[in-house]
Amino acid sequence: VWTSAHNAIRDSSPGSVEEEVASTANDIPQSLEPALVMKRPAVDRALHTLLKDDFATYAAMMAEPGKGRSIGRDYYGSTCLKGDCDAGYATLFVDNENGAVYVAWTESGNLFFRPDLDLWPEKAEVAYEFWPEN
Repeated sequence: VWTSAHNAIRDSSPGSVEEEVASTANDIPQSLEPALVMKRPAVDRALHTLLKDDFATYAAMMAEPGKGRSIGRDYYGSTCLKGDCDAGYATLFVDNENGAVYVAWTESGNLFFRPDLDLWPEKAEVAYEFWPEN
């Protein structure tokens, strides 16, 4: 559970990754950069599970300076590769209600979604709506 006093997640009773992500999303400060959100243990575990071999590529994109904001109780963050959105772009949506993460990024001109875009809840599609091309 994240607390402002600790500015980090501390383990509480064991639970599912979904429960941990939901708890994390509920307490993410509105302006926290995506790279810092990714470092929260529950989000990190969920991203590793979701991305598998693509984690390193996605994490490198999200390590760039970016911006984040709360949307209701959920979190949305984005970043551009070296400040150039034409070179690469990545997003992160943390769904508090479902305890899930949704990500998208570009690499070598290709667009990737995890999970597939047709599996995203409607509210997570806000992440895609903010892409530079849209």
